Amino acid sequence: MNTYRKPSVNQSGFTLIEMLVVIAIIALLITMISAATGKALEKSRRTACASNLHGLAQGLLVYAMDHNGYFPKYRPDSNAWPWAGEWATEDYSTFYENYIGDKRTYYCPSDLRIRPLSEGGRGAPYFPEKNPGDWRRNTSYNYFGGMSAWNNEARDHTGNKRGGYQNLSDIPNASSSTLIADIMMLGKSIPSDFSASPEKEWNHPGKTIASSGGNLGYADGHVAWVTVGNEPPDEYINRSKSRYYINQQPSE
Repeated sequence: MNTYRKPSVNQSGFTLIEMLVVIAIIALLITMISAATGKALEKSRRTACASNLHGLAQGLLVYAMDHNGYFPKYRPDSNAWPWAGEWATEDYSTFYENYIGDKRTYYCPSDLRIRPLSEGGRGAPYFPEKNPGDWRRNTSYNYFGGMSAWNNEARDHTGNKRGGYQNLSDIPNASSSTLIADIMMLGKSIPSDFSASPEKEWNHPGKTIASSGGNLGYADGHVAWVTVGNEPPDEYINRSKSRYYINQQPSE
């Protein structure tokens, strides 16, 4: 005798709750992967910046050895803007022409990612081609060496108003004296609260000044990464005319 059997319900499918759980897990994984990828990309950009600064520091040392120990001069009216790139070009030196002639070396990938600037702003990608009417050339890096182009008298051995030194013979400790660095500007005064957001002029900004950092290129040619922290040592905070920057100089 034929017996009718009711078809069984397929129990292998996902319920709505299970689908929502799966979607939530996938979203979490995507977030985690994106965060990890972002950190890896920033680490890569940071490494590229360090490579640029290493090349520039080495080039500055070679330049100084070729010029009786003197680093390239800088334009005097830009001494509050150490990222102005006039020291490498025009009447100030032949650094760009004869030492580091690759324009990409003067730009940090993180800086250009954050702010793809035009001439007249920080990190202008048109360096070193100066357009008519532009008042300065800019790079992604602060240059702390050299003397004012208007100061042709004998150096005074006390620095150059950029928190740096004019001549190799002025430097008491090359391994702790910054020549060139990522832009790390604190502003017109030293902030009392380092939990505040960093200035916009910062190549590698964190959420706070304390968590931000940058690469420093030293007078012995090496490059080191520093994180500002809550209380940076006095020798890391230097004033360039009316603004304060992070760059290391030997303690007295």
